[in-house]
Amino acid sequence: RKNMLVYYFSQNLHNHNFYAFRFFACELLNFINVVGQIYFTDRFLGYEFTTYGTRVIQFSEQELGSRHDPMDEVFPKVAKCTFHKYGASGSIERHDGLCVLPLNIFNEKIYIF
Repeated sequence: RKNMLVYYFSQNLHNHNFYAFRFFACELLNFINVVGQIYFTDRFLGYEFTTYGTRVIQFSEQELGSRHDPMDEVFPKVAKCTFHKYGASGSIERHDGLCVLPLNIFNEKIYIF
């Protein structure tokens, strides 16, 4: 079996160059896609993405009373929510409240790295 494999590889050494070039072209396109995703994520987050991790590390090294959390700027954990409910008379009543955004808590940990 080993001899058959060696013979096959020696006979077909340069027969698959076209597929190899296409594979490398796809890998190059994947790399361009990743760089583009990083750029668009940075743009979506108001150009805060590229310096986010270093700012969080600097934040953790500051004094407790004088520091401002950069994670709250990019990923707020609490937001104001407005609820519309039907009241006793059948009219719509508006209630304001605070909503916790658990996905932002998760995202801030991911985007640090």
